[in-house]
Amino acid sequence: VLLSLVEDVLDLSKLELGTFSTNLSNFGVTELVSEVAEIFEHQCKQKQLELTVDVSRQLRDKPIESDRGRIKQVLLNLMANSLKFTFNGGISLKVDLVEADGQNFVEFSVRDTGMGIKEEDLPKLFTLFSMLDDSRNINPHGCGIGLTVSKKYIERLGGTIWVESEFKIFTKVSFRIPLIEPLDSLFVSLIVPE
Repeated sequence: VLLSLVEDVLDLSKLELGTFSTNLSNFGVTELVSEVAEIFEHQCKQKQLELTVDVSRQLRDKPIESDRGRIKQVLLNLMANSLKFTFNGGISLKVDLVEADGQNFVEFSVRDTGMGIKEEDLPKLFTLFSMLDDSRNINPHGCGIGLTVSKKYIERLGGTIWVESEFKIFTKVSFRIPLIEPLDSLFVSLIVPE
């Protein structure tokens, strides 16, 4: 978690200075999500929280092209927040293939049954160094940088991030990135008749 915070701070300074660059690669969504879930599995068990992972069938064996490291960092931030503010119930990590405005997107979401967020506090979530009043009382650790950096990562990848929440019931943070399939998976062989 400390390493994650250091990476966020360094990347935030690069983003602010305009020296941040993305590192695009081909990777499998299932493998990435499994890695993230594995990191939090033990902590969820300690808190007696159910951890579920669901990857859409259309994405299970399909490689995508994006910045794997940044997406993983965003998922780590979202999962850490969910774990921090969830005391019973569970956390789910879900990945879907969605279409909007004629374009395909990969949509990641982290949903928890934690303390939820008051409607008036939702606009503050992506503001640098903001912590909600209720969060200070329940868990005073943290500095409010993770969601700010996550938003900037996703926007740099051409995506969007948003939050849905009902106070004392649930919080769901979702983000979408454009589906870019690696060129080799788009190659089609044509058989020309003789």
